[in-house]
Amino acid sequence: MAEIKINQQEIEAALNDLKNKIEGFQTSSPNMAFRQSRLDMIDELANIEEQYYMAIQKYKDILMKTEEDMRILIQQFVEKDQELSQTMK
Repeated sequence: MAEIKINQQEIEAALNDLKNKIEGFQTSSPNMAFRQSRLDMIDELANIEEQYYMAIQKYKDILMKTEEDMRILIQQFVEKDQELSQTMK
């Protein structure tokens, strides 16, 4: 049976890179100022922009949670692998 080998350093480096990219993801509005107007279109555009940035923030939160979960799972896998290798000796 083939052994599964995990290079934890490579995984940590990839996860750190992912985390840095997620943290650099801009999720806040640049606060574009519309002049006062009675046009409903401007209100609608502002509403769409707000929903857009809320969706981006949720996406970023999901990515961060996924990255954290991956770290935990890889650590658990490494620990189990070490336990199994000790019992097989």
